[in-house]
Amino acid sequence: MTEKRFAFADIPDHLAAIRHIIEEGEAVELTQEGEPVAVLISMQTFQNFKREPPTFWDALQAFRRQYADELTECDGSEFDGVRDRSSGREVVL
Repeated sequence: MTEKRFAFADIPDHLAAIRHIIEEGEAVELTQEGEPVAVLISMQTFQNFKREPPTFWDALQAFRRQYADELTECDGSEFDGVRDRSSGREVVL
């Protein structure tokens, strides 16, 4: 297993390993005096963090586009016979 935690002082000695870890999509924790103080991440991961999340409407539209072939129109007939029309149980107040 590759170490994913490095002291700032050790960065020059492990630069190639740090770069490899980041390129694999993993985060590298940087420490100073044993305490974590920073994290290195790939540019792709950083861009994902920076990107604004879609609005609900945009996410819904994207979902509909993605699953358009699987979605069918609902005319309500799917629910025919679902409701129990009996009077139900007696209520005592």
